[in-house]
Order: sequence, then C-alpha cells, then structure tokens
Amino acid sequence: MLESIVDISGDIKRIIMMTKGRTSHKKLICIQEYMRSQHNLNWNLESVEDLEEKLNDVNIDPEMISEIYELLDQSFSQGYPFFVYELSLLNNVSEANLKESIEKCFKLNVECTPYQKSYIYLKRISEIEHIQGDSLRFSVVYEQFEEKPIRGGGIEKGKSEEKTTFEVFFDFKFSLCYFKSGDKKHTLCVQKYLSRNISTLSLISFSVPSKLKTVTFLGDIPMDNQTALILDFLEEQLEMNGFLITDYFSITFENRKSTKVKAVRLSGSNLFESYEVAERMKYQDKIKSVKFQLVKEKKRLDGNVSVVLSAVRIDFPSTFKVVFSEMPNTVYYREFIQHIITSMKKSISKEHSASEIELRMARLIRLAEVKDSYIVQRTLNEIKDKIDKLTLEESSKEEVLKLLTEYMPVR
Repeated sequence: MLESIVDISGDIKRIIMMTKGRTSHKKLICIQEYMRSQHNLNWNLESVEDLEEKLNDVNIDPEMISEIYELLDQSFSQGYPFFVYELSLLNNVSEANLKESIEKCFKLNVECTPYQKSYIYLKRISEIEHIQGDSLRFSVVYEQFEEKPIRGGGIEKGKSEEKTTFEVFFDFKFSLCYFKSGDKKHTLCVQKYLSRNISTLSLISFSVPSKLKTVTFLGDIPMDNQTALILDFLEEQLEMNGFLITDYFSITFENRKSTKVKAVRLSGSNLFESYEVAERMKYQDKIKSVKFQLVKEKKRLDGNVSVVLSAVRIDFPSTFKVVFSEMPNTVYYREFIQHIITSMKKSISKEHSASEIELRMARLIRLAEVKDSYIVQRTLNEIKDKIDKLTLEESSKEEVLKLLTEYMPVR
C-alpha cells in the first residue's frame, strides 16, 4: 500500500536531520566537495546552520536539494553498498600478472597519490587474496586532507577531513569488479589509479544510462525508455533461478522536463500495485532508484529448502550501485550481485516492443484497480457495521444504509 509521496524539493528538513550527529563534519565536507566538483560552487560549510542557510536560499535550484538528499542517503545510509564495474584483462594478461601489477603500484602499507597537486591518498592495507579463475580481493584506505591556502599563493596539507576503508573485489567468473563503498568519489579514485598504472586492466563502470543506447525498442514506447527497461528487469528477469521479489518499499522518479516537480520519491509497500506509480510512468517519468525485498530459495543437503532474503536498493544513474541491508550472512552478497547484473544484462540484450510494454502498463493499472476496489469495499463495510450500531431514528438509519448498499457487493 502506498503510504507517502514525498516532493523531493521539500526535503530540506530531512537533509538537516541526516547531517546532524557525530559524523556531521564528514557529511558537510562531502556536500561541500560535491557542490564544488559538480556545480562549481564554493560552499564554506563550517556547521549544519551554514548548510541550512544555503538550502533555504531562494535562488537555489530545487534539483540541487534533491541531489544533496540522494548524496547523503547513498553515502551514509546503513547497509552494504557496492559500485559495479565491468572488468577486462587486455592482451591475454594472466590473473597472476594482474596480481603482480597491483602489488607493484599499490605497495602494502605505502601511501600513493592518485591525483597530482591533491592531498588525497590511497593505501593498500591487506594482502591480495587470489583464487585462480574465481576472484581477487584486497582492502584500501582512502584519506583526504584539508587544502590550506598559503600566504603569497599556493596550498599546503592541513588536517585529515575524511578517512574510510573499503574492499576491492575482482569477480573473474562474471568479469565484474565490486567496490564495497557508499561514496562514488572513493571508488572512482581507486578505479582511475588502477587504470592509469596498469595498462592491461580495463575497469568501466556498469551504467544503465550508457547501456540504454544499445537497447532495441520497437514502436512508439508509452513510457521513458529507462523506466521500460527497468520494469522488464524487475518483472521478467530478476524473478528467476530461485529469486523472488516479495515487496517494493521505495521508488524514486525524476522528470527533468517538468516545469514544477522534477523528482518524486514514493514509499510504502507493494508500490507496483498503485495508481501513483502507473501515473508517473504514463507521464514519462524516469526511475532513478528502487528498493525492494529480494528472496532466494536454497536447497539444503537434507533436501529441505531454506530462504535467504535482503532488502535491496539499486541506484541507476551513472555507475550501477547496489545496497544490501538486513541480509543474515555476508557470504551471499556476491551471489545476489551476480544474479542482479546477469538479469540486467538480459533485459539490455532483449528487443522491447511497444505492445509488450503497453500490456505491462495495463496489468499494473488492473492491479491498482483491484486493490483500490478491495480497500473501498472494506471501508464501506466497516462504515455500515458502525451505522448499524448507532442510535438513530429507524427511518434515518434505513436511508443511510440503503445508500451505502448501492455501492457494496452482496455479502
């Protein structure tokens, strides 16, 4: 059931609440860096009050408020986040050669600077674990220091502003690389450093918007192409091989062509049974992210079936990002990611016809109609029962009950 529709442009209070707390300085730095790199704005955020003042500026673009919310939600939310890249070893280089190259450019416990004239440092802090034909993994530390202006020009290294540790995982079975981090800036830093120093390694972000250029759509598609692709992925491909979606918790839409609300977040349960979702699709809104519960059935040695479930959020803009929460055992993350990416690739490789997409839209509307009808009839029944119990003149009660009965099925 749909519980709330949140106008993203009204998210200032939520951003302030998300920023407060013991990690507020880290979050302010993250926002400050984002606004500088993405919008060329030099926001000096010394406190949460400074941020609130910026957000309440009448000249701020509402889309920026949406972006800041998404930034905080994606970078600091609880769970296990993974950015996904496509992996290729060039010129027939072996996995063993790759390991040697990483050890050479990423020396153990030795800081390296991925960018010139920058106080950002990377350091590998674990041995490289390599299983031939299967995987290669290691952990890195990302640390960023304050850039302090020097009198007369130039900058010097200041105090540490941000420090985090995350794992890099090469999945040779599926030619993928997973960065176990919630901040794209951190993963991009490592990806660029590895690609620049190892010429035989190719790491390209797995990006739905980029892949969309190669997808075949036949006919006049009645919704945004990315939304149509994601619907096929969720309904046709993801629910296979023992996997099943049991609930949808949240969907974020955007429509940059809109002159009013450019982004909307819907939350609740069973969202693909609501008119609001169907309406957003009809208006050509694009799905930016979706959160759902994914279940995997697994056969045990004794013949019985056990169930593994996790709340999963997928962010589709730019590099594909998967965030798991409430999963009982981290051993299942890799299997879930492999299935999600494989399912997405199947949808990308398909031909999508307008008639097929129209049928899917009609099915969503029918589900919404059935659900709404049930809720209305249940409410009317409850009202009738309450009227029956009221002390009213018999003639008045009969008139009211007669009116309600006209809108109710025979019980």
